[in-house]
Amino acid sequence: GNRQRQAVTLRFLGRALARNGLVAEARESWTQAAILFEALGDSADAATAISAFANKHTPEFIGR
Repeated sequence: GNRQRQAVTLRFLGRALARNGLVAEARESWTQAAILFEALGDSADAATAISAFANKHTPEFIGR
């Protein structure tokens, strides 16, 4: 599959989970997204994912 799309999907899944109060699950999605982004050499999105799970969710992360 397309790993970039998978990472983006995990990022948006994290947003949906966080908005529904499932913070632990959201953090897991964001962690997996960060791992994938880093593996793809996308350090900026990886850092944003890390920031999102550290802060539940951020406008910069969920708006992309």
